Amino acid sequence: MIKTWDLETSRCVDTRQTNYSLLSLAALPKLNLLACGSSARHITIHDPRSSKVSTQQLIGHTNFVVSLATTDNDYMLLSGSHDGTVKVWDIRADKSMYTITREKSSNKKNKVFAVDWEKEIGILSGGDDKKLQINSSAEIK
Repeated sequence: MIKTWDLETSRCVDTRQTNYSLLSLAALPKLNLLACGSSARHITIHDPRSSKVSTQQLIGHTNFVVSLATTDNDYMLLSGSHDGTVKVWDIRADKSMYTITREKSSNKKNKVFAVDWEKEIGILSGGDDKKLQINSSAEIK
């Protein structure tokens, strides 16, 4: 469930039902949108100004979406999943532009627990392998 609260009056002004657990959240403030990662293996994009439950779904992960991050580009979104991948999305295209697979150890996929983007470094991800993976992001500006 997603609730919007008026901070001045401390009242709930909007409630939206969801059919799945929300595991991660990222704000896209310049677009007035919210991105939510879920146990249903997809990302939903919500416009808090609209009465719709969601305005868009980004589908591509095969396990829980547990981490979301934004970049300096208003339309780019990063997602990390227990499927062992980080995906780079252009929300205008409704599809993943890039998929980064975490290095495997012992022939098993390493779950991604956290993802972030840093302009000078690149795409950062941490997972159950207890390692930080850094991928160059020169194309993501």
